[in-house]
Amino acid sequence: MISADPNSPESPAIPSKSANLALAWASCGWFVLAFAGQLLFAMYICLEFGAQIWAGDFALFRQPNFHGQAYGGPNNLILLAHVLLAAFLNSFGMLQLIPKLRKKMPWFHRWNGRLFLSFGLVTAVGGLYLAWGASARMSNSGAIGITFNGILIVLFALIAWYFARTKQFSQHRRMAVHAFMLVSGVWFFRLFLAAWYLITQGGFGNSDNLDGPADIAISFACYLLPMALAEGYFWAERQRAAVVKWGVAALIGLSSLLMAFGTVAATIIFWSRAFN
Repeated sequence: MISADPNSPESPAIPSKSANLALAWASCGWFVLAFAGQLLFAMYICLEFGAQIWAGDFALFRQPNFHGQAYGGPNNLILLAHVLLAAFLNSFGMLQLIPKLRKKMPWFHRWNGRLFLSFGLVTAVGGLYLAWGASARMSNSGAIGITFNGILIVLFALIAWYFARTKQFSQHRRMAVHAFMLVSGVWFFRLFLAAWYLITQGGFGNSDNLDGPADIAISFACYLLPMALAEGYFWAERQRAAVVKWGVAALIGLSSLLMAFGTVAATIIFWSRAFN
């Protein structure tokens, strides 16, 4: 969710130093594992698509979409932007969550944040167009969850931008973290789906068109659960009861372990071919 600094003025004073440190270290552990996983995803995108495009191989655009239609025309540029901008979002988005970087290099935080929110908006709108305008979806019911994901990206990115412009930095921080979780929805989706496949040994409630009950549940959970975890962190930050902070720290620790398992599963199932 967010890398915390126990000495940061953003963290309110609490009676239990150990509870505050537990919450901070749990969030730092989550950050390190998420950063590693997102860098793996960005490397996969660059190796799988970027290297081909750099070499002049545009086979990606000659393939039909999920409804057997060629992308063609301007849809190719939208697809290209959607794919390559995702590599930037997964590489540089995590840097926005580092408190010391915000303090020591505020100019970088501002410009990187502007690029992140701008590119997040572009990829969200482009993804919505590709899914429904260019028929780049595997099924109608299976695309509902990711469609809401795109709509929420636009909403939270604009809200986060508004709070930054009006210098309401506490609200901006919270909304920007939610925007980050939403932008990372496609990454979380792959982690959740791969973990589910490994646990069930081939999938249970899944279909080839990603419209099985498990597929649909994951398409919503991939951003709603991370957002709930982030909101739990912000709530624990405001509490003075040590037991609340310890409880949320334990929850973040458990989610970090599950995220690490999902990253390993996604690397094995989805990304490993790009590294061979």
